[in-house]
Amino acid sequence: MEGSLRYKTILTNVPFTRYGQYYRLVDEEDYEFIFQLRSDKLLGKYLNPTEDNPESQKIWLRNYKYRERSGDEFYFLCIDQINNQKLGVFRLYNFTEDSFGTGSWLYRPGLKNEPVLGNITGKEIGFEFLEYDKCRFDVRKDNRTILAYHRLFNPTEIDQDDLNFYFELSRNSFEATKNRLLGLLGYGVHE
Repeated sequence: MEGSLRYKTILTNVPFTRYGQYYRLVDEEDYEFIFQLRSDKLLGKYLNPTEDNPESQKIWLRNYKYRERSGDEFYFLCIDQINNQKLGVFRLYNFTEDSFGTGSWLYRPGLKNEPVLGNITGKEIGFEFLEYDKCRFDVRKDNRTILAYHRLFNPTEIDQDDLNFYFELSRNSFEATKNRLLGLLGYGVHE
């Protein structure tokens, strides 16, 4: 799928609600929330460093919107449907003929199931809306909790370097684990 078609497909399907959460593409006005997440010492431990200036996040988002319009990258914001509180963000990017990448999965501290539901939803966007067969992602080796979570889906490790493991996840493997996890969290598919 080429970029212009990806962009049109996303615009046709987004915003949407799923698992009690509302998802939309980020706007430049979301910069303070994203900066707050990225500059949190605990949350930012496994992220690429960010400048210590909220305005830099605003500029990054302004430039991101060009990549969004070309269909190269999509940055999603997750909002609690009940209290309209911003919960977290994730991105889809690195699109190839048969795969998409996901990352920048970052949620407010203290949340229980919302980050997992957001991660599942991000992959659903790539597999269902954009109809890709594979998802690629990387996880920092030291981030043991997140690494254990991602390994629940039985991805194939395709590479590693000093910092990261690189994975590829098939749609079938994702679907099998997703349904089991959603059941454990008390959700049906697309509830």
